[in-house]
Amino acid sequence: PENRSDALFKFCQDLIPQKTNLNQLEKSISLLMFFRVVFEIVSSRVMDSNNYNEFNEILINRKSDKNQAQINKVIQISQIPIQCFSLPKCISVTDPEMSVRDFFRSHELLRNAADEISQTLFASNPIDTLYGFHKSLSVIDEVYRNDGCEQIQTTCFDDMFSLFFGSFLASDTTDVFFLSKVMNDYLAKFVLCPPFEYALTTVEALVIHINTIDVDKLKKSK
Repeated sequence: PENRSDALFKFCQDLIPQKTNLNQLEKSISLLMFFRVVFEIVSSRVMDSNNYNEFNEILINRKSDKNQAQINKVIQISQIPIQCFSLPKCISVTDPEMSVRDFFRSHELLRNAADEISQTLFASNPIDTLYGFHKSLSVIDEVYRNDGCEQIQTTCFDDMFSLFFGSFLASDTTDVFFLSKVMNDYLAKFVLCPPFEYALTTVEALVIHINTIDVDKLKKSK
């Protein structure tokens, strides 16, 4: 339905008891708790309903058919040599033939960023999924500022995105396309705090980048 994310937010907001007696932090915590519960109930009811079984099966099959090529593309990109991948100047490479995935897995902090993205697989609702991406970006920001880049005061979006892209390729999460769709379908963007807005925007940019990237051209870039 149209504006379902806003409707879901308002429904959860209406469930909060005695809102006038709560401060802003208490309201936010209550809203988050209700959102998690309501989303779990709604998604479970839809999947368990006999009226939707055949329709859901069609949707699942279509999603798999549509996204398999994209997922294969992600795997392809993760296996290209790191020398073909754009990295910030402060990130040193000792073995240019190492795959992108192996390079990011071999870097202690960037591996942590990848693991945070992997945790989004276990999130039961879109707000916790988004939080996982936010935590990954927080780790990446730490890497960018401390891994030979102490002189840099402001993080460059292109460099940050490059490290996020590599961390994603080193994670166990390949279907970021579906996760991005769920977050956009069910999160009311006007209530997101700036760090969460930034995380959502970065994930959306990642999906666009993967869809438009030319793997063969990337392999020949260096």
